[in-house]
Amino acid sequence: MTTIAVGFLLAFGVSLLVTWLSLFLARKFGFVDLPDDYRKLHGRPIPRMGGPALFIAFFTPLLALLVFRDLSQVSRGFLLQYNRVATLAAGSIVVLVCGLLDDRFGLRPRTKLLWEIVVGIFMYYSGFSIKTISAPMGGAWPLGIFALPVTVLWFAGCMNAVNLLDGLDGLASGVAVFVSATLFLVSLHFQNTFGMFTMACFGGAVLGFLLFNFPPAKIFLGDSGSLLLGFFIAALSLLGASRKAEAAVALLIPIVALGLPILDTLLALLRRWYKRLPFSTPDRQHIHHRLVSMGYSPRKAVLTLYLICVGLAVVALVITFARNDIILMMMAALLITSFVGARIFSGLGMTDVWNRLRHAHSTEERLSRDYVAVQTALNAIRHANSSEQFWTACVRLFEEAGFDAAELQWAGSNQSWQRSGAQGDEWSIRLQLPPSGQLVLRAGRAPSSVFYERGDLLDSLRQALALRLVRNFP
Repeated sequence: MTTIAVGFLLAFGVSLLVTWLSLFLARKFGFVDLPDDYRKLHGRPIPRMGGPALFIAFFTPLLALLVFRDLSQVSRGFLLQYNRVATLAAGSIVVLVCGLLDDRFGLRPRTKLLWEIVVGIFMYYSGFSIKTISAPMGGAWPLGIFALPVTVLWFAGCMNAVNLLDGLDGLASGVAVFVSATLFLVSLHFQNTFGMFTMACFGGAVLGFLLFNFPPAKIFLGDSGSLLLGFFIAALSLLGASRKAEAAVALLIPIVALGLPILDTLLALLRRWYKRLPFSTPDRQHIHHRLVSMGYSPRKAVLTLYLICVGLAVVALVITFARNDIILMMMAALLITSFVGARIFSGLGMTDVWNRLRHAHSTEERLSRDYVAVQTALNAIRHANSSEQFWTACVRLFEEAGFDAAELQWAGSNQSWQRSGAQGDEWSIRLQLPPSGQLVLRAGRAPSSVFYERGDLLDSLRQALALRLVRNFP
């Protein structure tokens, strides 16, 4: 335990020193977060470069173990874990570089996701793999071919969950402290000394940074810090799970302990899906934002969410050590609490979600039906044997597609059609037909048909008309 305590204190001290230096380096090299009067409400530019401090503080005690190999049982056991620690260092360097590039230049969400997928694949093939999922009530399910995607999802999910949670001073780093304490107690229960040491180093590194990040923050995590925190949580929860008993709880503990950011991430995805927004769209509807809008000060909101994290950590430990009947009760309580929290903080009701699903289903059915009808009409245009058949097939297509009027000009002749009772031509589109023809389509408003949803069908219509018109009818 002495070595573990020294590791914690060393990581804590290095974190304090490097974070203090980062305050000056971040301003010098342009790693500064500017207020935008929307999501970023701090009154002045704040440095955001937490990644390097966390990285250096975490790996300094591990490097000390490599130097003093015969110091204690922990240092002697380090050699058995050397390859996995090297893998952890390599993966964290990639994440750190990605985060720093995003903080300085701003990466596209797809680019960051690609980096995360690459890191997840690398960690999987380097031994940090999830090959079975164990149920809280006992038993395990081998993942087989799904082991790789589940591992990648685990790493990407943890990184994005912590990244999305980083919206209030001290929130993401505080949650990481509670998760590290929970995983430390699990390692203690299984007498995993190396797991205890790594969790102590992680906790010390984050706690040292938290002293500068607690509201009012002097420095922000930035993407370099929040992504690195998520990566460490994902990797360290698997690092020491070499024994069967440990593997059984390797995922369960961080999932429950990370219940707050996981719930916040799921609600953000649900909210953006309902509003038909890209999943990467930022907003001020996260749980911490909702608490502030309810009248909590940022400091009180953070402390409130800390209490929730403590409760989730206790639940995670009880699920790990308790009997099956208690586990069942805890899981039921978690589900009920999650449902209530989702209802309060999502801003959506079950009726809203149901109506959105029903509308999406009806829209999909309508588009599928329209698509078949349009393809049938296009096929009839291509195979028309006379000008009468050709124009009849065109009219059927115009009706099926929801247009109100059409005018075809070709080789000096004009043909037109108008739906009975149609009024107005506020919406129109003109298709040029080589060499000198054109088709003009009109409607009272943009037609809610497959043509409006699938622009490629307009090209199909143009090609079918051009091909048919240049051929002579029998």
